[in-house]
Amino acid sequence: MRKDVVDDIFDRVKQILGDKFSGEVSVLLEKEEKSVRKSYGGESHYIGHQKRRETDKAKQAALVLIKQGVSVKEASKQAGICHDVVYRILRKRAVNSSR
Repeated sequence: MRKDVVDDIFDRVKQILGDKFSGEVSVLLEKEEKSVRKSYGGESHYIGHQKRRETDKAKQAALVLIKQGVSVKEASKQAGICHDVVYRILRKRAVNSSR
């Protein structure tokens, strides 16, 4: 799964800030991210489409729920993605971890 370049840059900034990343700093970074996307993408963002970012976040949320012991069916329902997608991710991880 390829990561959006803008998300990657802002994630790196968040890692650098470490413990300082909270409250007002978090809000300011999110505003700046939106500003960057608007400046370079116009009305339709060609730098990382919103739908793909939302789907990636939903997949991660589902995996977190599964690690907490929630069933795949319930995790996919709570995350708002199809359970087939979750099974595909789990299968891919199982194959990669066995290599």
